[in-house]
Amino acid sequence: MRADALLFEGEPGRLIPVDPKSFPIRLANRFAVFGRSALGWNLFQHIRSRVRATGTTATLQMRMDHNVMTAAMGYDRQPITDYFRRIDGNQVAGMMVVERDPRRFFFRLTKAEARGYG
Repeated sequence: MRADALLFEGEPGRLIPVDPKSFPIRLANRFAVFGRSALGWNLFQHIRSRVRATGTTATLQMRMDHNVMTAAMGYDRQPITDYFRRIDGNQVAGMMVVERDPRRFFFRLTKAEARGYG
């Protein structure tokens, strides 16, 4: 199944698909704190139209993770696989695995009421 790998909120309630091919993942992981800053968010607001996806950018499939069948999303042009497990009806736990990086990056996704793509 094909999917949008990254969705960001633009205007309230409007999602913007971003193509992760433009982001140097190892550099982004190293400076992740910057991405959560006001300056980082402001910069993203200015470049997001240039990194907007024109189609799906990942593949969803079922894979084994620690002997548990789980949903996994592989990015098309990045050495990344995200593994997902349901927490409850509105939340999913995620683990990002980057090839040749022993670290694991954990995140939580919360269901949003989207009104469509912006």
